[in-house]
Amino acid sequence: MNELLGTEPMLPADSSGSAQLDLEIELLDRAEDATSWDRRRRGASGPRVLVIEDDADMRRYVSGCLLHVGIDSTSIVEACSAERAMAALREQSVDLVITDIVLPGIDGLELVRGLRNESRYRDIPVLVITGESSARDAEDRVRDAGVQAVLIKPFNARSLGRTVRRLLGSRLPPAAHR
Repeated sequence: MNELLGTEPMLPADSSGSAQLDLEIELLDRAEDATSWDRRRRGASGPRVLVIEDDADMRRYVSGCLLHVGIDSTSIVEACSAERAMAALREQSVDLVITDIVLPGIDGLELVRGLRNESRYRDIPVLVITGESSARDAEDRVRDAGVQAVLIKPFNARSLGRTVRRLLGSRLPPAAHR
């Protein structure tokens, strides 16, 4: 069963100085450390990440943040729906899935449940991005889906990077661990 580790408010990393609140929830679904997942899935260019988001601007933002964590642009796969994400997963393996909950057709949590039911995808860590109104609402929705981490919108590049570093661990290039 998932366990809520905590909610941590942060100020945004942008230079606008806004007082926007960024909440991060870390959920653990397995006893293993994030770095124990199958390293054979990693290609020569480092870890591969699948970003599933129906909003093109948000998808570009998340992908841009991943570049700053040390993920090569050729290692980022984007999908605008769960169906397209599954097609992408059949074509290539990934080390991390980042998905929005609200997607056209099959939602992000149904996608995660489906991944957890298939042995070849079962151990891929999943970060869910959601516009839930509170950390408690988000926890309640993802608790049983097999999600490792949740970010509440709006979030900033710093919190996304920190969460990705935690989930991918030593699979990231050494410079990315700053």
